[in-house]
Amino acid sequence: MPESSILIRAEDRYSDVVRRMADHTRAFSRDVDALQADLTALNRNRAQLRVDTTAAQRQLREAQRQFLATGSAADRLRYEAAQANYDNIRRNLNEVTRAARETERQIRRVTEETERAGDVGAAGAGASGFGRVAGA
Repeated sequence: MPESSILIRAEDRYSDVVRRMADHTRAFSRDVDALQADLTALNRNRAQLRVDTTAAQRQLREAQRQFLATGSAADRLRYEAAQANYDNIRRNLNEVTRAARETERQIRRVTEETERAGDVGAAGAGASGFGRVAGA
């Protein structure tokens, strides 16, 4: 009986794909963590600005009442200063709110990219590695 041998060759491309997916996931995770820290800071700042806005609005009303009651130049200056302070705080609050919304959008975008990369990587790994072995 003649001697025969069988040669089997297997390539593992799955590990490379998984390794690349893990690297990308870690990078996305770091991005999300940084964005989350920024969002937390912005939300804290926004809460403080809301408190400041309420206090500035109260001071503005008091200064306006005082100016309307007396009509003096000093009360007018206090009223204008209170108005400028209130406007400044409101402007800052609007900017912080806008930045917080943008940060939330960025977090969503990065999360979606991570999910998409995971889906593409998993599909590619299945088709290139296991699919070929199964097909053979």
